[in-house]
Amino acid sequence: MNILPPEAMRAWEARETAAGRADAAGLMRAAVDGCARFLLAWPDAPRRLLVLAGKGNNGNDGLLLAATLRAAGWDVRTVLADPPESRRPCAWPEVAAEAARAAVWPALPVADAEGGRWTVADALLGSGASNAPRGACAELITWAAAWKARHGGMAVALDAPSGLGTEGPVFPAEATLALGAVQPACLRDAHRALVGRIVPVLLPLGTAPEPDRFITPEMAARWVRPLPAALHKYRRGTVAVWAGVPGMAGAAVLAARAAVRAGAGLVRLFTHPELAPVLAAAVPEVQVASVDAGTPFPETLVGAPVLLAGPGVGRSPQAARLLRRLAEETRAALVLDADALTLAAADESLFSLAAGRPVVATPHAGEWGRFFQDVPAEREEVVDALRRRHSGVVWVAKGPNTLVGAPDGLTWNGTGNPGMAAAGMGDVLGGMVATLLARGHPAPEAARLAVCWHGLAADLAARTVPEAVLTAGDVLEHLPQAWAALAEHRRG
Repeated sequence: MNILPPEAMRAWEARETAAGRADAAGLMRAAVDGCARFLLAWPDAPRRLLVLAGKGNNGNDGLLLAATLRAAGWDVRTVLADPPESRRPCAWPEVAAEAARAAVWPALPVADAEGGRWTVADALLGSGASNAPRGACAELITWAAAWKARHGGMAVALDAPSGLGTEGPVFPAEATLALGAVQPACLRDAHRALVGRIVPVLLPLGTAPEPDRFITPEMAARWVRPLPAALHKYRRGTVAVWAGVPGMAGAAVLAARAAVRAGAGLVRLFTHPELAPVLAAAVPEVQVASVDAGTPFPETLVGAPVLLAGPGVGRSPQAARLLRRLAEETRAALVLDADALTLAAADESLFSLAAGRPVVATPHAGEWGRFFQDVPAEREEVVDALRRRHSGVVWVAKGPNTLVGAPDGLTWNGTGNPGMAAAGMGDVLGGMVATLLARGHPAPEAARLAVCWHGLAADLAARTVPEAVLTAGDVLEHLPQAWAALAEHRRG
């Protein structure tokens, strides 16, 4: 999906309409159907809908959504910011019917809403306004925030939260349904609490004006490769993992299991001598050996084509020496995660030692912060600074809509959910990235595919496991289903 400011999105729609490849009514129907599919499948959404509708196209989308979910059996109420006669005309008769039955601010159907939780939909301004909300729209936004704080429920914004990026009130959304493209303002970390999760709603438009930079499963599917017929385990991909010290064996287990589950033909786990017997029993598909900073490395480590370094290795001087030796004595493509990133932040010459080979670094906020005295406020600024400092490294800035920065540019991920804010998720992702590198994917592609696949597995897991109790193990166990879903997208 493209990331476009509102004026570019409107220009794209206008070009496609003028060329006869799209029409306004069809685009509106597709947008609303996509919003309805999300709400019908969203387990947290109460099946009672309160739509706050402005007088423009965004408001018409909201009213058509109201009619669609009413037909699906939802209890629906609508509130207009302006009288019905002031509305922009719409080709869909359901819109006029919904407007005719709606309350008009300051009248509200609150008596019906007091009895329970509602899904509140913001269709006041969307991308059509650049100034701060005024008048009835501003009052409705303020009322909605206070009303939701009192009564609970869920809040969803159509296109973008009304007021986002202005000095006025902003609708506080748990989910923002991006219609056709994601607005850049929605991706700012400063706005994350008001935007919530970003849900891509694809529209039947032609060639996009820019390369897609918001990665959806439909897009990531093009990187899915079937296994060739003539294959053995070494050609399927060999991964070495350096992970684990006493007290942090779990990170080694998760990383190694993820590399196996992601499809590596052979995984070798190199760990602290005290852990080797325990880990050999815990992960039977993996070959386990001990390693330390003071003894020669085995040839299976020196000659490894791909090395995941860092999960649960600690930050001791011994770990720092071992990491430096790995950078000096191996020529493996490197995935740097967890403690290896903290060690690399303290000794950035490690990146020079790794020059000339693929390197993927997967920091979370605490880890990338160690590379700066004054940490930039936005992930985009963080990744741009790190790319300038260490050219050629692919940076995976983990978090909501994980940002991948590579020599070919920045992309944001469109899968995943808040339940992924849990220990071990990064260990799983590191194993996945390493396996995709071992299977021949270029580093930027391996990072983007792994991140999308990882988030999709979390989304599939959340269908049966509530997000509030989601674990890294749940995501690991859903990797096969997520891969199957990506493969299905590839087949069309």
